[in-house]
Amino acid sequence: MIELIREARGGEWLVFFGSWCSDSWREIPAFLKTADNAGIDSIRFYGLDRSKKSPEGFEEPFSITLVPTLILVREGREVGRIEERPSGSMEDGMLFLLMKSGE
Repeated sequence: MIELIREARGGEWLVFFGSWCSDSWREIPAFLKTADNAGIDSIRFYGLDRSKKSPEGFEEPFSITLVPTLILVREGREVGRIEERPSGSMEDGMLFLLMKSGE
């Protein structure tokens, strides 16, 4: 699975999370482990408060309602997102978005 992600990688991941959020504590390490193993290095992290806002407003264009939210962006457009947790494994969720972006 990691090799498939490595081959399909591209774009930038935007990671919106809350340090107060148990889902963030569970899912972000899984995302980071997969990203590291697959050689993904284009990741931006945005910490949000309990109202899902940041002082800078980075989340506003993305309508963040759940954390964590992981968004894959290619060529300036959102390809897709994982909200709270992927439906399967983190690897499955990431690969699905990476393959979708190749359409």
